[in-house]
Amino acid sequence: MNHENIKDLILLYMLNELNEEEVNLVKNHLETCEECRNELKQLSFVHEAVLNSKPEEIDEYELQKARLNLLDALDDIEDKKSFIVLFRNFFRFISSKKLAPILGFAATLAFGIFIGYGSTSYFNNGATDQVNEIFNVSNKKDIPVIDNVTFLSSNPETGDVELGYTISKQIYYKGNFSDERTKRLIAMAVTNSNNSGLKITGINVINNQQDKEYIKDEKIKNALITAAKGDKNAGVRRQALITLSKFKPDDNIIEAYLFILTTDNNAAIRIEAINRLTEIKSEGYKIDEKTKSIISERAEKDDNKLVQIRAAKFINEEI
Repeated sequence: MNHENIKDLILLYMLNELNEEEVNLVKNHLETCEECRNELKQLSFVHEAVLNSKPEEIDEYELQKARLNLLDALDDIEDKKSFIVLFRNFFRFISSKKLAPILGFAATLAFGIFIGYGSTSYFNNGATDQVNEIFNVSNKKDIPVIDNVTFLSSNPETGDVELGYTISKQIYYKGNFSDERTKRLIAMAVTNSNNSGLKITGINVINNQQDKEYIKDEKIKNALITAAKGDKNAGVRRQALITLSKFKPDDNIIEAYLFILTTDNNAAIRIEAINRLTEIKSEGYKIDEKTKSIISERAEKDDNKLVQIRAAKFINEEI
């Protein structure tokens, strides 16, 4: 058995997620491979340490609010830095133009009025209304965050200054999974977040809904398919793949499983794709010839022995 193929499965072996045949293969390899035995010991040590230090269960909503509060605090710091840079650049602009004192004063006064009055008016009216219109919720924080301030134009003779900036505002929302807005936000988190941990949290929220009952929502299903097929993080891809079992099998889901089986570079995830197809088949879903052909090819040509074994077993059960 190939050493690298076994290394891919040591974590699954420790978590008892392999079948009997795979367990025996790993056990036999461990008897002769000190490197893999050491890796198993290290993984077991970390796993046990995590289990023994498991904190008290925290309300997920409160935890998410704490994360958002931290992000808001960091944004406030960046916001202050942005204004310092903004003022410094503005006064450098005045100095570089060698404006007459009266014009310089006028430009500074106009700039101050614009920042102090105009932007506040925009915050309290346009930006807040736009955010509430999109999400139909109110925010507990009153001050949005200014970002990406740029100079568009200025008139030294009149003191007029035109600037552009973007406004971001953190929204807190609490709803039920059955709400359309909730499902839309979860789907966005799964596909748009830059944090893999938050993606997995969103996927787990989906996975924990309505056991033994299919979820009926195209937005969430498509978000999971997107994550399973293309997310950069293997953990996100695998969890999204597993969670697709919460949806009634259709051509798009089957296509996603086959895409993963033929393109994913992680052998454990390819095995999971075969597991999903096996589960669908056991529920009575008809496996077409195209699907059988692709799985047969994996049984012959996959570079991982265990993928070949799983694929061959699937095909043999069809015969």
